[in-house]
Amino acid sequence: MTRTGILAGGNFIIDHVKLIDAWPEQDMLTFIRSETSSNGGGPYNVLKDLAAMRVDYPLEAVGLVGKDANGDWILRDCRGAGINTTQLHQTDAAPTSYTDAMTVSSNGRRTFFHQLGTNAILGEAHFDFSRTQTKIFHLGYLMLLSEMDRLLPDGRSIASRVLEAAQVAGLLTSVDLVSADHAHFRQITEASLPFTDYLIVNEIEAGKVMERDLKSTLPGLDAIQEAALFLLEKGVRREVIIHFEAGAVVAQ
Repeated sequence: MTRTGILAGGNFIIDHVKLIDAWPEQDMLTFIRSETSSNGGGPYNVLKDLAAMRVDYPLEAVGLVGKDANGDWILRDCRGAGINTTQLHQTDAAPTSYTDAMTVSSNGRRTFFHQLGTNAILGEAHFDFSRTQTKIFHLGYLMLLSEMDRLLPDGRSIASRVLEAAQVAGLLTSVDLVSADHAHFRQITEASLPFTDYLIVNEIEAGKVMERDLKSTLPGLDAIQEAALFLLEKGVRREVIIHFEAGAVVAQ
């Protein structure tokens, strides 16, 4: 079998973006001047971007949305873009994950209110790699998928088990993280690295795995390169990509 295409799994979010007059003080009111809805979450964004680029290979989604208006919207949006939704499951156990993004019209400053919803209960049982002929499985975001981030007694995580299953099925794996303050950031990430072919992070996330500040102290390119090599040594199988404001470093 010749594999082709991308299966992207993890966070499927609908972003409700509201343009407001000003950020109100506690207990006060402000006016919403306009609002729009759009796709959100790493896998969803990757698939929509590739669909907009009119790539000539299959695009498939795997995730969990609610049996609600937001979940129906996501499914319609994916199907309208030509994305295969066979493994984009619906459940009534939780609402579809969404973010209310409040943007102040005068300065563009944004504040986010996030509902974890169905992304928090996405788990191992929702992934069936026997049902896909794609070449790459892209998973994101670690630290924003509660069940997938769960650490097991042997030090593994649910995400690491899913990534291993993808590799056993013959897929290459790609992993993305989110810049979040998480008590087990290093452990969750390191559990998945031996089952990751391509790791894509920014300097903040790389620093959190190293337990070192690679952002505010402006450590320079040498420190970014050192971090990329460190992540390779921790188990990444092919490439580590660290992107930051001035550019990116690739180590293999």
